[in-house]
Amino acid sequence: MVAAAVIFLLALVVALQGGLLPDPSQVPSGLSDVTTLGQLIFGQMLRVIDVAAAALGVVIPMWIGAAGWGYPCRRMMFSQACCGFVLQMAVGMAVMLVLAWLLAWAGLMNVVTAWGLCGLGTVGVVAQLCRLQVRRAIAHGHWDLHWTTLLALPVLALLTVACACHPGTLWSVEAFGYDVTSYHLQIPREWLALGAMRGLEHNVYSFQPRLVEVGYMLIGAMKGSMYAAVYPAQFFHASGALFASVALGRCVALFAGPASGRAVGALFLSVPWVLVTGSLAYNEMYVLAFGAAALLVMFDSGIGPRRSAALAGFLVGAATLAKLTAGPMVAVPVGLILLLRLNRSRDRGRVAAKDAILAAAIAAGIGMATLLPYMARNAAATGNPIFPFATSVFGLGHWSEEIADRWNRAHRDPPLATDQRLAELGRQWLCNSGYGSVFGRPRARSSSSASRDIARFETEWGFPLLGLAVIGGGLLSFRHRPTRHLAVAMVVMLFVQVNFWLWLTHLQSRFLLPTLLPALLLLGVGLGRLSAGRWRFPLVVTGLGAALTILSFGVFHGQVRGVLNDDGHFYRLAPWQIVANLPSLEEMESGGKTAGGPINELGSATHTFLVADNARLLYIRRPISYHSAFDVNPLGEMIRQHGPAPDAITRALRAAGFTHIWVHLGELNRLSATYGFDPDVTPEQLDRLIRSGWRQIWRHDRLPIALYELPPPSS
Repeated sequence: MVAAAVIFLLALVVALQGGLLPDPSQVPSGLSDVTTLGQLIFGQMLRVIDVAAAALGVVIPMWIGAAGWGYPCRRMMFSQACCGFVLQMAVGMAVMLVLAWLLAWAGLMNVVTAWGLCGLGTVGVVAQLCRLQVRRAIAHGHWDLHWTTLLALPVLALLTVACACHPGTLWSVEAFGYDVTSYHLQIPREWLALGAMRGLEHNVYSFQPRLVEVGYMLIGAMKGSMYAAVYPAQFFHASGALFASVALGRCVALFAGPASGRAVGALFLSVPWVLVTGSLAYNEMYVLAFGAAALLVMFDSGIGPRRSAALAGFLVGAATLAKLTAGPMVAVPVGLILLLRLNRSRDRGRVAAKDAILAAAIAAGIGMATLLPYMARNAAATGNPIFPFATSVFGLGHWSEEIADRWNRAHRDPPLATDQRLAELGRQWLCNSGYGSVFGRPRARSSSSASRDIARFETEWGFPLLGLAVIGGGLLSFRHRPTRHLAVAMVVMLFVQVNFWLWLTHLQSRFLLPTLLPALLLLGVGLGRLSAGRWRFPLVVTGLGAALTILSFGVFHGQVRGVLNDDGHFYRLAPWQIVANLPSLEEMESGGKTAGGPINELGSATHTFLVADNARLLYIRRPISYHSAFDVNPLGEMIRQHGPAPDAITRALRAAGFTHIWVHLGELNRLSATYGFDPDVTPEQLDRLIRSGWRQIWRHDRLPIALYELPPPSS
């Protein structure tokens, strides 16, 4: 245990200082030497620990509450399960989030109900403790600290530092958390202000299920504001990654023993894409957590076939509520595994055909029932139960045909030939740095792939270290008769996932994260075949773990936001410099030290309209209006109504209550070239409007961003 603590703290320091040793060039002016810098970094390490401790003060009660909500489910459905406590946590978290979703929809989410959900769950844990079930679960759950577990500690330290940095400072591959500040946390912020979860006609992403975002809303209600919830939200998502690693490891352990399970759990956390997305307030990690738990349910011999199917259906339903792409990426493969009778455990024989059909039907029925509240909410709000999808079938809602077509064009597969698609699969997955590919060459940029360049690592076509290890593990699994059906099941899952990504998505690398579930299961079972040897297993596991850990540290240190120094030279901040300047809660609530500065300096009576820039929404404290690229653009509507008359358009903006206009021409050009934007809001039209009398009051020194004041109505 002492060794584990030392490894974790040393990794924390390495993560903060940006390398094995402090960089002398980072010594701030006024400080004398690297020793002083080391002391400063040590101080920031204590600050990271303080941020983490404060965040865990909310995250841990949520997981305790989840365990309590899962306890009655365990007693009724899977009391004899081999992995009962892990499944109890997964089912309980899904139940608690669904209940929070219903409370938010009903307008009942507040500090009392938020803490009450956790409190009621805690009552269940107390009842379980009284029956000594937790003690038995821990005693028989392989919770001892094994050497393979130590492999995860450096990446856990890295994950801790990343979660302690506020959105907008890390991960250039994800546009520095653009999605976090524009909707993952911004939407819960607006829901809290409204007092209920509602579809927002200016932000189409609010019409998606948003199960995890309701979890962030729950945290915001518990903490009193979404600003106080920023770090707890990031740690909550990271806890989903940690749970996914445990559930995946326990699934491997059913077939290959606990050592292989622990090793796979550590390797999962070391995959760079897990680090990137896990440290952001996204939703992918709960897709993987519920998906891994669904696989665990299917292969746990202590659960009856029908109950196993029902639990799997509920868990994949929860995964789909977390992110809709989990339907084809997780739910459909799980259903196929049940239907093809590939869900045999070591102690359960082949399933009869009629039982397999019944199990698949049960899972599908329970999964669809889990989605019914989401579809009912959307149907009530827009007339389309799955808006913004299938608008040609179920209706446009508040959209026009042009907007619906823009959405469909942006989110369907790009017009690529088969060989180009297969090349994308190699570049974005098998030979991608995010999925364990090492070395590689600088990526090539082209106008034809602009929409896919947004979330790509700087190097690509590397040596597919993890991919080859998975292939080797799969071959070993297939050669061993007791695990052959598992190997086939995981290949079926991968086949469905890859084909969905290839032909029905816009080919973003991050969307392939669910492939880690079958891939690492294959790897883990293959590792189990090596464990008979005295040297092969530790050599392979340590080598692979060390390579992935080094890769993740390199990805982390290469994707910190950069700044210009006094000499005009660009350099990347060290993580400790970000931590040293973390905005306090008061500063975040007032808009200080955040990206919303120029707008926040305006008077409280102002109302700013944002043109093509949602990256700073979370940090803006003054009244604003905005819209996503796929929603009705008020400025575009005014341009179409008044034609080319700038004065008439300006008067219409003033009549709508706007006093200022924020324009980001760079983002406008990017959106127009990739996902699409209102065709009448163009740089040329904006230039005519600006020249008609808009007064520039602020301009970015490097980027084409400016803030304008509209002339008063009398003029």
